Amino acid sequence: MVLLSTLLISFSYANEERERIPLIIDSDGGLDDMIGIFYLLNTDRVDLLAITTTSNGMSHYRYGTYPRSWREKADTVNSIKLPFNIEDPKGLDSVDFLIETIKTYEKKITILCTGPLTNLASALIKEPRIKKNIERIYVIGGAINVRGNLIGKHNG
Repeated sequence: MVLLSTLLISFSYANEERERIPLIIDSDGGLDDMIGIFYLLNTDRVDLLAITTTSNGMSHYRYGTYPRSWREKADTVNSIKLPFNIEDPKGLDSVDFLIETIKTYEKKITILCTGPLTNLASALIKEPRIKKNIERIYVIGGAINVRGNLIGKHNG
């Protein structure tokens, strides 16, 4: 959460012209991501183009479970009232949506990845030319070389 807060503060001081930063968030749907997204929806520093999802986040994953207290907080969004989404979900999967948006947007796009980098990696493999339209990639990393958050079987 400290890393996400630091990143969000950096958006506040991003560039001198105070131009809005075109941003796509690629999230794993975790509770900490929802709090950061809520903040970004209420700042004038970013132009939030889309939120794509990857992995299982805090979903009810069939191959493992999160600790019960985490699961309860995620299911109730920790009692935070989130704003209503006025946009309908798009018909593309996250990878194809990333490719299409990055290719066609008139400015370079900043990407904030708060989960596994699967969507972005798959998009770059599928359409490597999109990298020229990416301004920056911020990664909120997780644990390396330690047991994961899931208890039980994991699919690798």
